[in-house]
Amino acid sequence: MRLTFFGLSILFILSIGWVVSIKLFTDLAIPGWASTLCLSLFNSVLLCSGFFALGLLLVHSTHLRSNTNKPLFTVVRGGEQP
Repeated sequence: MRLTFFGLSILFILSIGWVVSIKLFTDLAIPGWASTLCLSLFNSVLLCSGFFALGLLLVHSTHLRSNTNKPLFTVVRGGEQP
């Protein structure tokens, strides 16, 4: 589960680097475009990390309320009914 957040952080950093490199090294950027896009990407990462934290809390509380002898997740193969 930590890999998901780590991967999201790496994607955010690479996206910001791409936006800033286009702004600095080419004439393709519209004035105000890079700062607006960087703020939008940062806001998206904050929202995604909030949803990630809420999901972890939900899974943890559900696991605590259920029987501790059961596994946290069960894999159902195609066609099998639980």
